[in-house]
Order: sequence, then structure tokens, then C-alpha cells
Amino acid sequence: MQHMFDELRRVRDVVTRAVGALDVDCMEGAAQRVLFDLLEDIKRPIAAAQALVVGGMERTGAWEDGKAKSPQAWVADRTGGSWGEACATVELGQGLRACPDTATALLDGRISATQAGLVARAASVDPHAEYRMLDLAGRASVKELKDAAQRVVASASGQTDEEQAAVHRTRFLRTWTGT
Repeated sequence: MQHMFDELRRVRDVVTRAVGALDVDCMEGAAQRVLFDLLEDIKRPIAAAQALVVGGMERTGAWEDGKAKSPQAWVADRTGGSWGEACATVELGQGLRACPDTATALLDGRISATQAGLVARAASVDPHAEYRMLDLAGRASVKELKDAAQRVVASASGQTDEEQAAVHRTRFLRTWTGT
């Protein structure tokens, strides 16, 4: 275990030095695109590992530090991220436990955390949907994947496409400014 921590600390230090030396203004557009893709390749397995760790912490209660009221609050505090991002990380951690192929695809960098969350959400109500959703994640947009996941969830609940569309049409958002 200590070897893994030491190796990850070395990786962190290398990445920190490399990112600190970046001068994006001196790069051509093509190089910027290559750099962006490389950084995404680095980020994906890290996001997967964080979600898996948070899923484990949620199951064991390791997030309980006397300050945080929930795993989501603990993640938001530790990352400095939003509540929504923290909820997505915890939900992904929970979902990956039941979706080993999705976890592998995320760890391998073949899909993003967003895609993995959508696949896991659909697979949570229909385990047979995991493979179809993973295939779709490799070739469709996030919006198409989200729509497919919603159809799987609606189908599992017995809701027809027409019923789902009717519910969608009745949704609205009001905003106002105080005076």
C-alpha cells in the first residue's frame, strides 16, 4: 500500500512541475489541442479512482471526520467543488460498485466521469443496459447518452415515452429579482 502512495505522490509531483512549466501562449493551436487531450487522458483515470475511493469511504464511513454531515459535504469541502459535483462523485462511486465494466472503461480513460455516471444510473435500474449504454457512450454525445439513460430509467419504472414527454412539458422554472 505504501508503495502505491509513494508512486502517486511522484506522479503528482511530475504533473505539478509539468503543468507549472506550461506557457500556453507560446503554443500553436494544434499543440494546444494535443495538450488538452493529453490532460483529459490524465484526468479521467484520476476521476475514476476518486469516485471509487469515495464509494468505498461512503460504505465504510471513512468520510466521517466530525465536521462533514455527509459524504457529499466531505467531498465538496475537500475538493473546493460545488455540491452538485460532490453529489455526482458520490453517486458515481456508488454506481461503479455494481458496474465493473463501466469502472474499467472509466479507469482506462475510454469514457468520462459524466458518461460513466449516466451508464451507471441506467444500469442501476436495468443491469442488462450497462453494455448497451457503454457502447453508446463510445459513439454518441453526452446529450444522446443522457436521453438514452432517461429512457432506460423511465422504461424500468413503467413510464412510456409519451408519459415522460408529458411530464417534461409541464416542467417550468420561475425566476425573479427581489426589489
